[in-house]
Amino acid sequence: MLLTHALHETGIKIYILDLTNKLEGEIDKYAKLYKSKHTFTYININQCINRRKSFNKKELNKILNHFNKTDPTPVCSSTNFISDFTTENNIDLSPAIKQVKEDYLKIFLIKLLEAIDLLNIINPSIFVYACELDFSTRAYIAASNFNGLKVISMQHCEGNGEEYEQLPILADYYLAYSPYNCKKLIEMGVGKDKILFSGMIENDKIYTNNINIRNLHNHAFPSNDIGKRIESSKYTILIALKPNNTKKYIHINKKAIRILAKLSRKNPQIVVLLKLHPNDKDDIQKISIINKQFISDSIFIIKSSCPLTELLKLSNLFITFNSSAIVDAHVINTRTIVIDEDDGKWPDWDFYKTYNKVDIKKLELEIINEFQYNKPLESPLLPAQRELFLFYFRYKFDNLNGHRMVQLFLSVLQNKPNITYFTQQKELDLALNLIRHTPHKR
Repeated sequence: MLLTHALHETGIKIYILDLTNKLEGEIDKYAKLYKSKHTFTYININQCINRRKSFNKKELNKILNHFNKTDPTPVCSSTNFISDFTTENNIDLSPAIKQVKEDYLKIFLIKLLEAIDLLNIINPSIFVYACELDFSTRAYIAASNFNGLKVISMQHCEGNGEEYEQLPILADYYLAYSPYNCKKLIEMGVGKDKILFSGMIENDKIYTNNINIRNLHNHAFPSNDIGKRIESSKYTILIALKPNNTKKYIHINKKAIRILAKLSRKNPQIVVLLKLHPNDKDDIQKISIINKQFISDSIFIIKSSCPLTELLKLSNLFITFNSSAIVDAHVINTRTIVIDEDDGKWPDWDFYKTYNKVDIKKLELEIINEFQYNKPLESPLLPAQRELFLFYFRYKFDNLNGHRMVQLFLSVLQNKPNITYFTQQKELDLALNLIRHTPHKR
């Protein structure tokens, strides 16, 4: 939404495609939040009328090559497991895998026809996607290639990270928000001449849209007196929950909440804010998954639509899992505990030792230590390490990140891409050298 607003001001027309047919309400909500309501045209893909019914032989060969390159099937994410399982048990699953791919190719072709048709109606110059793991998105990327459009990858959250390293290279250009992104894109195999180094647009708005604590009840459940309760408390703990969409995540959420509920009962001066994951979309059914026995006058559920940075400003301690929320906490300078359930899969994040990382079994003890030490809101994290962390993960702290991003888009539209990776090579080298030579505990 922030980029949409910035692009709109240059006269560029933007279409937002809802590939799920379910997000109109969500898009409208965030458009209002970021004052982007009239800066784009919303399109539900059900609006597509499939005029084209088939491909010729040359086109089909081109599509098959793309399909084989991207392998947009569920089996691709389980290849290593299948390989190990079949080897150990002497089972040949190749016929079944072949059938799955054939079935998905048929679905892919149908989606591709729809995508080509819709892109022909809109007639865009650039196609931008947020996450290429989605099957429908793969079809639209293929349709853009088919129609000769420039494709830009604009990854969500902190950008391309650890979990995207094995993805195929599908875009013409990749936006990088930080030196961290640049490193990960190169590890993915993206050429340096394809990296558009922009900075993070959220930095432009990080200190705006402040929530009045008296109006926090609009985002809370139960809503009564949450503002007064926070003001009267001595210590506020904020936890960013996992999405309540799997048994594993529901279990770990309840485990963490149970610990926090126990602490708040023992220490009435503690207030706990349970921030729903964005994937939960403020669904009342999702909220009800959190057991009612945990809710009290000291524990509040906060809707996913409430900006995390605003809650961080109110909190003495932030608890999260491995996610981009760690960076937000560093931006606001809120002390942080990370629940480790990824077994060291995020080495870049852990390198700076600017937060405590614990097994959930030791979470209660870690919180007690923080609470007894009673860090005030203005207490900084390790200053030098925090500065390095933010430089590596967020890069530029000014209000020009949106401007830089728009200029990059305009350069691609004009077929004169400004490959900022090269123009900012010295700063990138500095970042990597600082990382290599910064002393830290192993």
